[in-house]
This record gives sequence, structure tokens and C-alpha cells, in this order.
Amino acid sequence: MRGVVPLLLSPEQELIKRVVREFAEKELGPEATAIDRSQRFPREHFAKMAPLGLLGLLLPAEAGGAGTDTLSFVVAVEEVARSSGTDAALLILQNTVVAQLLAQSGTQEQRTGILAPTLAGTRIASMAATEESGGSSLRDILTTAKAASGGGYTLRGSKAFVSLAGVADDYIVLAELPPRGPTFFVVPREAPGVHFSEPESKLGLRGLPVAEMYLNRVHLPESSILGQPGQAQAALAEPLHLARLGVAAGLIGLTQAALEQSIDFARSRVQFGQPIVKFGAIRGFLADVQAELEAARATTYGAAALRDSGKEYEEEVYEGRLLAHRIAVRGTRIAHKVHGGAGFMRDLPLERVSRDVRTLMHLWDGHDLTRSRLATHLLG
Repeated sequence: MRGVVPLLLSPEQELIKRVVREFAEKELGPEATAIDRSQRFPREHFAKMAPLGLLGLLLPAEAGGAGTDTLSFVVAVEEVARSSGTDAALLILQNTVVAQLLAQSGTQEQRTGILAPTLAGTRIASMAATEESGGSSLRDILTTAKAASGGGYTLRGSKAFVSLAGVADDYIVLAELPPRGPTFFVVPREAPGVHFSEPESKLGLRGLPVAEMYLNRVHLPESSILGQPGQAQAALAEPLHLARLGVAAGLIGLTQAALEQSIDFARSRVQFGQPIVKFGAIRGFLADVQAELEAARATTYGAAALRDSGKEYEEEVYEGRLLAHRIAVRGTRIAHKVHGGAGFMRDLPLERVSRDVRTLMHLWDGHDLTRSRLATHLLG
């Protein structure tokens, strides 16, 4: 990165980049392959991230967070993804929809009892918004919450593709609360009537469990409501933009890993009496990836910098994510060309990185939806 990107990073952000890279390479990367193969949720990684402030990067110090800016969050996600896609996805989830909703909309009791231990790494929270019939849309929500005769609310329904299903302690559940509308409720894992399916066997990010969540007449107290009743859509807008920005950063980090692995392989692989890195076609492939990766990085960093300056950044988020999607797919495809048959062997990390890319790019909007949102933003 010798061009525009270094000019965007302050000395403090460069320090965060270096510290997080060293932490990820030492504590996360060495176990990434084993976690992928066993599909084990690395809870110990969650606890290790907490002392560095990685679970609350975007929250101010008075809220228990690290008080960093958006660009620092993007840099941290990128560096974690470079070593572990699973941990990057966990970092995105915790810093955006979880921490943001609890900090901005939570009561003092919720911030003290749920957010604080989550930031400390002793408790885990997640989001349950997606439904089988309507995706993550806040329209036509089938999960319902009704006022109970003895006080509180009763939830009925189910949620699909719930991240950290069965391992998180608390879930921010989206339900329709007549007549107010879509409302968030905090549901403890141990609440009677809460059940989970067996975890899905995913293509990538295999250390992040995903399953269905069933809510069978789950009774919750009045204090379980998160934010204002009926205001879920407004509350979720900003956290989702940050999640999309985080996904772009994660894809950039994974692609950076694939590029570095390809360069190392090309230097060590000898054909026709010389390392393949000396072949013009190989050099051209790697140069293409570097140039396009730098464009995606600069756009994503720029979106984060716009938010930090208090300006509108939605359009740039979609641009950065679209570029990150494309170079992640193209970059890993080229990495496999460079590696040849070796790239499909599980002994090398490229095989895992390629699967993680194709899974991460579908979190919080896939490629087509991102392109559609950008077109709508531009054209109306």
C-alpha cells in the first residue's frame, strides 16, 4: 500500500493496524484452519479480543468502548480477516448491530447487564432478525409479540440463519408488536420456550455457528424491549451501514491474504528451471489483483473517513462493498490459477480463504442487492 491509502491513516490508526495484525497473526491465525475443519466456535478468541478493545471499537469510553473512529474499525476488521475470516465476521457482528443497538437504544439495565459483559468478553450477544419467508426485511414479519395478561410480552415464531445460535447468551430478536410495528426484544438463551436447530454446515466461516431459532410462547418482562416500540427500522439503519462497511473490510483482508499467499507460492514454485513469479502471465495476474484491491481499499477507507467527518457516506459504502465483492471473487480465482492444483488442497490456507470469501460476501446484502441499492441511491 504505497498510494492513497497510507495518506488516510493517522499515526494512531497505523498503530492500531500494527497491533491488531500482530495479535491476529499470533492468537487467531494459527488456529484458523483447525477451527474451520472442526466447525468449533472459538469462544476463547472472543475473550482474547476484549482486552484490546476490539469488541467495542466504535463505542465511546464512557460507554465502555475503545473510543476509536470508523476508519480504525475498518482497519481492525481487515487485519483480523487477513488471519481468520471467522473471527472477522464475529468482530463485525459485535461492533455493529450488537454493540450499536445496545448502546444507542438499550436501557441502563440492558447496558449494564448485557452490553458491559459483552464488551468485557464474558457474555456474548447476537441478532435474530432474518425469517425464512422474507429474509431480513422489516416488512411482513411473522414472529409476533403480544402483551401478556399478567404483564410483559409473549413471543411466537422462528428466525433463520441466526449467527451464534446456541452459543450466544442473549439475542436481539425482531418481532411484530401490534399495533406499534417492528420492535426489538432482548431474549436470553435460557428463556423457557427458546430452542435452536442443529447448526448448519456452511461453505465458509465455519467457526461461526448458524442455525434456526424457535420461539414457542416465550414470556418476557416489560424490560425486554430494546429501544422504542415500533422503531426497529430506524434504529437498525446506521448499524447495518456499519456492518456493510465491515463486510467490505473483511473481504479486503481475506483478498490480501490470498494475494500474499500467491506471491509466496509463486516465488517458491519452480517450473522450467525458474520460479513461476518470473513468468509474465503470473506477474500480470498478481499486478491486477494488487491494483483492484487497492481501489477497493481506498474506497472503503474513504467511506469510513466520510463518516468520521460527519458527512453522508451511504453511497460510498455501497461502492466500496461492490468493489470488495468483485476483487474478492476475482482475486481468489486468480490465486487458484497461480497455485494450480495445489490451491485446492486443504493443506494450504487458500482453500479456506476462498470459501470464507464466498460466505462473507453474502452477509448483510449480497452482490446483487448491493448493486441494486447503489443504483437506487444514484438513480432514484
